[in-house]
Amino acid sequence: SYFLPLSFKFILLAYFILTCIYSFKLKTIILIDVYTLAILYTIRILAGMAIVNTEFSSWLLLFSFFFFTSLAFVKRYTELFFASKKEKKSLHGRGYLVENLLLVKVFGIASGFISVLVLGLYLNSERASATYAHPQILAAICPIILYWISRIWLKASTGLVHDDPILFAIRDRVTYITLALIAVTMLFAIY
Repeated sequence: SYFLPLSFKFILLAYFILTCIYSFKLKTIILIDVYTLAILYTIRILAGMAIVNTEFSSWLLLFSFFFFTSLAFVKRYTELFFASKKEKKSLHGRGYLVENLLLVKVFGIASGFISVLVLGLYLNSERASATYAHPQILAAICPIILYWISRIWLKASTGLVHDDPILFAIRDRVTYITLALIAVTMLFAIY
């Protein structure tokens, strides 16, 4: 990182420290573990912004935080779902009880939907108008992301997401179609 911007170095240091704290303590604290995971994923985006030396977007960071919070809750939900199938009462070392299954699901779905709300609010911002020639076209992304979030939660509810939603997304054909639709929509919005 010697040749990279100073801001990236500070972000990398913060990421390292938070990862260590998460590994040694925070992963055992109910809810804090999920929010920490979401922050860690969001910090990666922040690091990318620092590397390419672009202006930090609070819109992107807010969207990312809520989106990743939803995915982190998917992870906990699937762990709880499979623990319940094995008739366990809790997740070892996590602080969650099988009775938390429904609430974890509600928190996760709500977080995902809030990420789409943040995106929708961004569309009416000055930043969107300054960045895109036709920001109103980006409104088409909202139902696309809403569909993807709803779908992953439906899959998780039936036990079709196994532990890690990121791995699920990488192996999922619909995720690639969703990303392609988002990319095409963004191209139309730019030009």
